[in-house]
Amino acid sequence: MSTRILSRLQPPDTSYWAILKLSLPVWISNVAIVGGATLDTLMTGHLGSTDLAAVAIGLAVSVSVFVALVGVMQGLSPIAGHHYGAGHHERIGFELHQTIWLAILLAIIGMGLMCYTPMWMTLTNSTGRVAEIATNFLLINAIGLPAAMAGRAYMAMNAAVSRPKVAMWIALSMLAVKAVTNYIFIFGWAFIPSFGGAGCAISSTINAFLSLFLYWVIWHYDSFYAKMRQKRISMPNRKALTNLLKLGIPIGLSAFFEVTSFTFMTIFISRLGADIVSAHQIVANLTSLFYMAPLAIGVTSSVLVSQSLGANSPETARMATYKCLKFCICLAVFVSALL
Repeated sequence: MSTRILSRLQPPDTSYWAILKLSLPVWISNVAIVGGATLDTLMTGHLGSTDLAAVAIGLAVSVSVFVALVGVMQGLSPIAGHHYGAGHHERIGFELHQTIWLAILLAIIGMGLMCYTPMWMTLTNSTGRVAEIATNFLLINAIGLPAAMAGRAYMAMNAAVSRPKVAMWIALSMLAVKAVTNYIFIFGWAFIPSFGGAGCAISSTINAFLSLFLYWVIWHYDSFYAKMRQKRISMPNRKALTNLLKLGIPIGLSAFFEVTSFTFMTIFISRLGADIVSAHQIVANLTSLFYMAPLAIGVTSSVLVSQSLGANSPETARMATYKCLKFCICLAVFVSALL
C-alpha cells in the first residue's frame, strides 16, 4: 500500500468516551447471554434443589467447554479489525468464512466432550434424578453448540468493525425469547409437557439457532456489509486457519482458566450435595455478571489496537492500550468496593 493511501486512513478514536461507546454494547451483549444462565437458575429454583443442582452441573460443563472453544474464535477480532483499519474490507468476509469453518470443527470437538456424560457424572458424583436431568441437559445443549459457535463468529466480526450494537440487540432479543421459552419447556404449556431442568437446554438450543439466523440475515442484507461480503463461500484455507489458531489458542486458554476458576468448581462442589451446589450456582452467576465488564473492555482494547495498527498508527495503538488498562483498573476498584 502506498504512502498516499496510508495517509488517508484514519486511526480510531481512543478517547474514554469512544472506549465506553464500544465496550458498553459488548458488555450488554455478554450480560444478556449470561442472563440466560441466570434465568435458568432463577426459574429452576422453583422446582427444588434437585433440578437446580442438575442445571448447575449442566451449565458448569457447557460453559467451561463453550468458553474454551469460543475463545479460540476470538482471534477473528484482531484480524478483522486490522483489515478494517487498513481499508481491506473484502478480506473481512473471507476471514469470517474461515472462522465459521473453524467453529464447525471446534463444535464437533465440543459436542464429543459434552455428550460423554458418564465422565461428567462420575466427576460430580451425581446419581439418580440429578444425574438424569444433568445428562439430558448436556445432550440437548450439545445439539445447539454448532449454532452458538457460528453465532460467536458473527459477534466477533461485528465488534471488529465497530458495530457491537448488532450483537447487543440480538442478545437482548434472545434474552426475552429465552424467558418465554424457558417457562414453556420447564413448566409445560398447552400441549407441551414439562421437561423440568432439561427444559432450559431446549430453550438455549432454540435461541442458538434463532440468533444465528438473525446474524446471517443482517450480514447478507445490511448494506453496511456489502463491501465485506464475498460472492461465494470461501473454502477452508490452511494459512488463514493457522493465523486464527495462533491468535485464538492463547485467548481461548486464557479465557478457559479465568472462567473455569468459578464455573468448573461446580463439578467438584457438587460432591457435597444438591443444597450446597445450588447455593454455589447463585454466587457463580453473580461472579459471571461482574466478569463480563473487564471482558468487554478487553475486547474493546483488542479492536482499537488492531484498527490502529491497520491504519499504520502504532502510537494510537499504544494510547488505546494505556487508556483501556486505566479504565479497567478503575472499574476493578469500583467493583471490589461494591462487593
